[in-house]
Amino acid sequence: MLDPPADLSPQALPRIRSARALRGGLMEISANSVRDIDPDAIVSEGPRDRLDVEDEGIAALAESIRQHGQQVPIMVRPAEEPDRYRIVYGRRRLAAARRLGVSVKALVRSMDDTASVVAQGQENSLRLDPSFIEKAVFVGALREAGYSSGTIQDALAISRQALSLLAIVHQSIPAEVIEAIGPAHDVGRRRWMDLTDLVRKAGVDLAAIVEEHRQELVDTASSEARFDLVFRAAAARPGTARNAAEPLRGPDGKEIGSVRRSRKEVILSISSKDDADFADWIQRSAAMLVEEMRQRWRREQSETSFPNEINVKGGPTDT
Repeated sequence: MLDPPADLSPQALPRIRSARALRGGLMEISANSVRDIDPDAIVSEGPRDRLDVEDEGIAALAESIRQHGQQVPIMVRPAEEPDRYRIVYGRRRLAAARRLGVSVKALVRSMDDTASVVAQGQENSLRLDPSFIEKAVFVGALREAGYSSGTIQDALAISRQALSLLAIVHQSIPAEVIEAIGPAHDVGRRRWMDLTDLVRKAGVDLAAIVEEHRQELVDTASSEARFDLVFRAAAARPGTARNAAEPLRGPDGKEIGSVRRSRKEVILSISSKDDADFADWIQRSAAMLVEEMRQRWRREQSETSFPNEINVKGGPTDT
């Protein structure tokens, strides 16, 4: 900063400092204000976090903006080129504005790459509740871009274990399969992990399944129904329906063992890797647990086979 002229009176110095502070404040307000920006001036590259940016949902969003205006601004950051910006979040709103041929309302913030992906992940999680597979795609994009695990966890507000599960799914399921299925908002972690296990443990080629059922997938409107179609086809592959081990998972989605059914037996396996004491208890209590399950099964069979045959007093039931 330049020093004030030497012949300036001391009384003028506070006014100069105030003017500079005001100018700095106005610049900061300008940097943080909502602006109308030409969509063509915004580069929409970067880690992908949504699977439906180009689908019919954009048309519906564009129609809503046409009728009611853009209610929520997107966020951009200055690019290296003058009057150019990079998208931080709001890719669907940007796509809708491009479709309408109108300017997009944007909040301009100066931030580095790490702050940008954290803002992108947190805004999407808060506003749109991305599906499990969309989170997996976002995790994969960030890992491929070289972001640290800590940054990815901050972006999605997830634990290390959740990050690991998302990464496994993204690594196991081919991109073309994810694209064919779509976001599948009602398909949760457990079912995606089950599909992943069919790939990792039974060697199912999901890309081949998608190719075989390409037209049927195109004709299926619901993303959840497309997932079901792929899953059923994968589970029906020779060697997977009865002989492949099915994972057993806890409420948090973590695999704790597996169960496999053959023609003559059912084999239950409990992992002792993370909880050896529990595995020891299972071993000691196996006979008791199996007998309890047998008794429960018998009660359920009895209730199913003879409903309402006798009343509490032992007489015939009312009809």
